[in-house]
Amino acid sequence: MNPHTVSTSSASCRHLPTPYWPLGHVLSAPGLNTVSLVTGGYIQEITPDELLPGDLVGHCGLGTSGDAGHIVVFDRWDRAQVTYWAYEFHGGPQLGPEHSLQERGPR
Repeated sequence: MNPHTVSTSSASCRHLPTPYWPLGHVLSAPGLNTVSLVTGGYIQEITPDELLPGDLVGHCGLGTSGDAGHIVVFDRWDRAQVTYWAYEFHGGPQLGPEHSLQERGPR
């Protein structure tokens, strides 16, 4: 399995071999969370300049279990690397991914 990539406060995870390749395809149930993605070595930190479609962006690693962590799937930069489009799964009435504009975290 290829390592994936993510940073720990405003994060990024590379899905190989192609963008949007499902990490879940190679994992058994119940899957991973924002802590075990990092502690299990499935993702590593990259810089915002290295982001490609399909990379993960979020708050993950130790101390991010439950509501303390969250990850979205990067789609593309919107303008001057200040905002970006991402796919996001979350609770509530809307099932499935939401495609939304996200604001980049601290530089």
